[in-house]
Amino acid sequence: MNNLSVKTTKQILIPNKNPNRFFAIDFFASLYQGSSPSFQFLASLSDPFQIYDNQQISPKPDALVVFENEIKEKVKGSIIGFYLNPDSYNQMEDKKHLMRKALQVVQDYQMGVYIETTSDLILNDFDLLRKIKEFAPVVITIPIGHTTDLVSEKIEGVNAVKFIDRIKLLRKCKDAGFITGILFKPLIPYINDSEDIILHIIDKAKDAFCDFIYPSFVISLEENQRKSFFELIDHDFPGLKNVYMDKFGMKKTWASPYQQNLKKQFVFACKKNKIAYGMKDIIQMIKPSKNEQFTLF
Repeated sequence: MNNLSVKTTKQILIPNKNPNRFFAIDFFASLYQGSSPSFQFLASLSDPFQIYDNQQISPKPDALVVFENEIKEKVKGSIIGFYLNPDSYNQMEDKKHLMRKALQVVQDYQMGVYIETTSDLILNDFDLLRKIKEFAPVVITIPIGHTTDLVSEKIEGVNAVKFIDRIKLLRKCKDAGFITGILFKPLIPYINDSEDIILHIIDKAKDAFCDFIYPSFVISLEENQRKSFFELIDHDFPGLKNVYMDKFGMKKTWASPYQQNLKKQFVFACKKNKIAYGMKDIIQMIKPSKNEQFTLF
């Protein structure tokens, strides 16, 4: 007799305790388990779930069944947020098509959707996203923190999507009529915390007719991630580890020493280029009825 228990997924939809703080999302969702490579070392404070799950990315058991059973009980027009840990459009999606099937469910129950991704696999689902857009918000965000592909590969892995390709994807999403934005992250002290990088990203965002840029000026390192991160730094950024130890020690959260000036330059450039950057204004784009007040950063 086989005593091995079959693993099942108990929950897909995780309520957002405060939708006014994260793009008006009502429920977070992920059909896959595991983590994207960039989470091996660090996360930004704009990530809803910052824990690195050290296992290979794979579909959650019975994910679609659980997803539909849960979603049919929710209020129409609720926004389902597919976040980046892991990317819902990972390489397995090309064969599994879990996101496409889930978006069909979203359409059937007249929900909205928020998707964070760097993959152009999302282009395959534009037909469904356009149908969803007819009755509920469709928001697509693309994380960008590095303008130099070599640095991006060191931090996010050799398969990291190139900067120019992320901008091209952003433009395609905007041309399709979706609300589109950049998540400026991660900002890593002494690596990409420069005014030039921020202004370059904003300049390209303007060219892509981006609706908003939302920044995270702080990164988060769990204790078990710090060792791997320091190994990466020793290998690819010699001498920087000592700077980090002197500046941050064993702190979990790290902020750039240039944070205040970078925030000022960021806000000035966004205003100049008429790109939204505060969560209040972003939520007004997504759900105009939301009038609650809260701080920018």
